[in-house]
Amino acid sequence: MACHQPPRAGRRTAVLALLLVAPVAALSPRALVGQTVVTSRGWQEATTGSELETYLRILQLAGKSPLYPWSVRGFSPQEIDRLAPRDTLHPWAARLQAPAADSAWGLRVAVLRPDVRLIYNSAFPWAHTDGVVWAGRGLTASLELGVQARYGPLSLTLDPIIFDAENAAFPLLPNGLSGPRSFGSGITPNTIDLPQRFGSKAYARIDPGQSTLRLDLYGVALGVSTANQIWGPSFSQPLIIGNAGPGFPHVFAGTSAPVDLWIGHLHGLLEVGRLAQSAYSPMPPDSGSGLMASLVATFVPRWTPGLEVGFTRFFRQPWPIGGIRPSDFLIPFEGLFLTPAQVSQKYNPSNPNYTPQDQLASFFARWVFPKNGVELFGEFAREDRNADVRDFLLEPDHESAFALGFVKLLRRSAQSYSVVRAELANGRPTLLQRLRGEPFFYVHNPLLQGHTNRGILLGSPAVAYGGVGETVALDVYRPDGRWTLEGSRQSYQMPGEGAGPRGYNVTYALRAERLFFRRGWDYTVAVTPVFELNRNFARDAFDLRLEVGARVALRGRE
Repeated sequence: MACHQPPRAGRRTAVLALLLVAPVAALSPRALVGQTVVTSRGWQEATTGSELETYLRILQLAGKSPLYPWSVRGFSPQEIDRLAPRDTLHPWAARLQAPAADSAWGLRVAVLRPDVRLIYNSAFPWAHTDGVVWAGRGLTASLELGVQARYGPLSLTLDPIIFDAENAAFPLLPNGLSGPRSFGSGITPNTIDLPQRFGSKAYARIDPGQSTLRLDLYGVALGVSTANQIWGPSFSQPLIIGNAGPGFPHVFAGTSAPVDLWIGHLHGLLEVGRLAQSAYSPMPPDSGSGLMASLVATFVPRWTPGLEVGFTRFFRQPWPIGGIRPSDFLIPFEGLFLTPAQVSQKYNPSNPNYTPQDQLASFFARWVFPKNGVELFGEFAREDRNADVRDFLLEPDHESAFALGFVKLLRRSAQSYSVVRAELANGRPTLLQRLRGEPFFYVHNPLLQGHTNRGILLGSPAVAYGGVGETVALDVYRPDGRWTLEGSRQSYQMPGEGAGPRGYNVTYALRAERLFFRRGWDYTVAVTPVFELNRNFARDAFDLRLEVGARVALRGRE
């Protein structure tokens, strides 16, 4: 077991924080004399998976925000303007200003309020959609702040984040490897880049975070970004791409708003990006970068308001010599079934065009009924492609996962919303494994990083290692903030047969969270006791996660 105690984090965090604050301080409200400056309580903070984006989804359920496809995120600043409510009959109306009317080609600048956060895990790492931040055992500190500038159809968001994790030692599941690789996955260390711990010392990083440069013009969106994305309708368990880990650099092209085809509206995104691996990956460092090419699209039928259906295709292959080529944008349009030439190119190293490749794909649906305050959604995903039609018809569920969920608005008034939500994600291997080998979802040979970026899953942590995850939560929104009580369960099985009574790892977590507003500040306090039965397939363990955070009020001309 690796149990080296690292030095405590602290002084380095302060130094790195100053490096991050300095460039943004230069764009403070006082420095922006003569410009339109919004410094607080603005919808510009509605980044992917953020507090405000989730609140917009609840407003849509309450009929306060227009019906709009929710399965291609993040939203552009223009989309946020269209989704933000104009009336004041909702709980946070006094807190949030209505978006300003478009000022033609005038420059608008918004300084994003700094977000300071402290996370403490008492016994082992436990995450709650932490995004870029990896909170190991001990204390983790993070700071995020930035600025958004808009000029007509052009928008630039610079929203970097810094974090410093104490990364204290805890017992690891032995994986039979030595050196840095001993920190790797304890379940399948040779087929996925999913370390249990990021080394034996404090772990810090400065990341561009939710930063994006984009142009939305004539119905087309073009841009470059490092921001998180969420594809599909899931609240907490998106199967292909979610915000449980860091974003990655990518270029994209798509529709800036759903396109009217008369029979319905089509909205989509095509992108190519670069994925990285951690220092504990099973792949050599010189072969660690990966090319991702993907397509996500959603369709809203004309005759069924509130319904959206869609699909995703996500390809990963080694980073090409010479970088991205225009032809890489065509990868997501490859055929659904493998041709003999593609089989040779993917699996035969002696082929001069050998390019190992992995595909994940999913179909999803979401239906919102604002009059009833009900939302239903689901997603079905597959790993890799079938060889042919017969293969698909025989085994449509091979290497598959699915997610189901619903949201119900129990109470709605100008002063209070009460929302209950539940979600199930299942990546458990099917009975087909009795007849044909079936690796875990997110694992694919010979691309041994798995479906990860920088050592963290791109999709749902619940379905990794053939797992299952359930979440049930109650959210209460009031003018002074939000209360949340969320219970979750995750489980997975030791690989192989005859695992014995300790062969299942089951984790229960109960999260109590309070967000409250005070004079331009947003404070967050969360307490999460985590009970893990058969941790490391050996013993029961308990972790207490404590989290405090604040969005700092800024003063300036609004």
